[in-house]
Formats: sequence, C-alpha cells, structure tokens
Amino acid sequence: LSVIGIDNHDLAATFGLTTMAQDPYEHGERGARILLSELAGGAHPSRTSLRAKAELLVRSSTARLA
Repeated sequence: LSVIGIDNHDLAATFGLTTMAQDPYEHGERGARILLSELAGGAHPSRTSLRAKAELLVRSSTARLA
C-alpha cells in the first residue's frame, strides 16, 4: 500500500508522507486574476488551462512496484 499527499503539509516530513509540493498561494493568486479579469469585462474563455510548478517529494509512504 502506498499513500501520497498534496501541498507538502508541515507534518508530511514528520510522518514520512510522500507528497506533491505546490504553492497554494500561487494557485489562488492566478485564479483571482482570471476572476477579476472576467468581472472587469475581459475575455471569457469557455475553458482555461494553467500549468503550475510541482515537485514530487518521495518519502517512506510509497513503495516501488516490482
């Protein structure tokens, strides 16, 4: 059994939880900019796709597949 978390919570390293390190502040800021642009009459894309930086921090909660 392998377990993975997100956002690299403060306790993730303490418990050896493998996690995806992301910047939630950056996600919120980018989302707010899109929302404010639309509220101001900016472009209204039917679909918006953004890429964000993330880093996989492998710890002891995951195992290699044999």
